[in-house]
Amino acid sequence: MKYIIDIPTEMDEATARYWNETTDMTLVPYTEPDRKAIEDEVWEFVRIITDMTEKQRIECFGGATCNLDEYLTYKEAKAKYEAWKEANKCPICEYDMEYCQCRFGGSAHPDRSKRQQVVKDYLYLFNDKQIEHIKKLEEFWQTSYGDEEKESIRKELLKKMRGSDD
Repeated sequence: MKYIIDIPTEMDEATARYWNETTDMTLVPYTEPDRKAIEDEVWEFVRIITDMTEKQRIECFGGATCNLDEYLTYKEAKAKYEAWKEANKCPICEYDMEYCQCRFGGSAHPDRSKRQQVVKDYLYLFNDKQIEHIKKLEEFWQTSYGDEEKESIRKELLKKMRGSDD
């Protein structure tokens, strides 16, 4: 699968050829009057895309729904990337799910208990991947309750769903 991204900057032929041969994207250099102002931002974006895995690029840019001739402008590619990046963040700690900090606590990590509770109260706001992530965190945390009635309900649910109460 090839993606074509127009890059508003000048690029020498050797660099363009290397990029096109070593990645699944084709760069189409062009110039604009304000090229200098956005050049650094564009090349940082190119670096980010280059560092992504093939799976991440497919998820981010549409992969299976994309035909080989799809043409993305820089702005379209950047918008797709930003949406993909936001959808792959842990809603509690706001890190990429891959680097989620929610399993760690202590004085070196901020207390996210209030945010955690609000996130759990508003699960309908999140995508399936984020909800699965939250489910894994909940399983890891194994929350118990000081309230005897809540603890009794928790044990009852565990027994029904898993056949055990621990």
